[in-house]
Amino acid sequence: MYGLSGASGRHCCLWCLIDGSTMTKPLAERSMSQPRNLHQLETDHRQFTESGGNIKRAKFFNNVIRPHLLDVPIDHVAIPALHISLGVFAKLYDLLEKAAHELDIQRACEEGKMVPSETQETPTSSFENHISRIRHAQNLEQEAEHKMAKAQRLLEIASWLNLAENADVQSTPPEVMQLYEQTSKLQAQATELENQEQAIIKSTSFQFRNGPSVQSLERVLREIGVERQAYHGGSFIGNHIHKCCQGDNMQRLCALIATAVPEKLPQIRQRAEEVASSYTELLRLFAACHGGYSVSRKLADHEIETLDANIKKFIHRYRATLPTASIKLQKCTLMEDYVIPWIRRWKLGLGFHGEQGAESIHARFNTLQRTYANIKNPTERLKAIVKEHNLSVLPQVAQMRP
Repeated sequence: MYGLSGASGRHCCLWCLIDGSTMTKPLAERSMSQPRNLHQLETDHRQFTESGGNIKRAKFFNNVIRPHLLDVPIDHVAIPALHISLGVFAKLYDLLEKAAHELDIQRACEEGKMVPSETQETPTSSFENHISRIRHAQNLEQEAEHKMAKAQRLLEIASWLNLAENADVQSTPPEVMQLYEQTSKLQAQATELENQEQAIIKSTSFQFRNGPSVQSLERVLREIGVERQAYHGGSFIGNHIHKCCQGDNMQRLCALIATAVPEKLPQIRQRAEEVASSYTELLRLFAACHGGYSVSRKLADHEIETLDANIKKFIHRYRATLPTASIKLQKCTLMEDYVIPWIRRWKLGLGFHGEQGAESIHARFNTLQRTYANIKNPTERLKAIVKEHNLSVLPQVAQMRP
């Protein structure tokens, strides 16, 4: 909509010119980056076009490769609360699931020691080989995802170039054909990596989600009513995040990881308790952030200050607990840099400006529709509903006089 090349570009943020390397640093160690505006978007796009429009040089023009379609000022574009929460929670759960799987691997190897077999490899060799193969499979998965994302980005660029340059020409321009060829190669490479990953996983002693610790996570999700999207890679939806963040569900999600390990394996049990404790605190802080910024109502100053403190605690805790993990940097930066300034500016939760706000208003109007159903005249009934809604959202209007 605003002409940027995509989330993998050097300057991928819509709101400012921060680059990928700077995103890895805490806000306390860097200053706020220069904000974008419509005039700058136009300037960057013009310079990109005048330089030849080479997509490989987009980073030198702040990754602006197309003209913006909207004239809405960038500082009026709402921060996507649901997008942030889905990305961050999915990453945290993925890391928790992988930690649980490694506990299952260690448990399998240790229990193998207790029941020796003539055909069994030595425990140390089996353990190290098993861990190495699983980590290799995970690296292949990440590499395949990177290549597929790059292929998708090139395909979007090729389609746009073909549409822009081929309006009156029947043949496809050579540079577009080159992009299509690069896309096909990347897709083939990604498919080959995925096949290698699957082959490694199938050759392991048990499948990724068949271990007791991982299954305990799935069991808790089912108990709290979270059924992940089976046909979309087991992804979460917004309502799943809301359910997980309610009450003590985060604690329940982590607690069974420790109890899934029998006491006869004290070292692994201790490691499981450490994992459960670390992720319980991390997910608890995330739940506090999600619950604070995703609401669809006016926020008091003390609520905003509390949310600000919770976000800082969460970001600090994440970097301290998982220093080598790669969280979705764009979403992390949005939460750290822009959530609080937006809320302070408008005094409203992000849900009010996003789809959650629209959905909550829809539900509110349905309730009011039933309340005023006894008014027969449809126009008068609608006036009563709108008046009641306006008074509930902004009571100050009751004091206003025409």
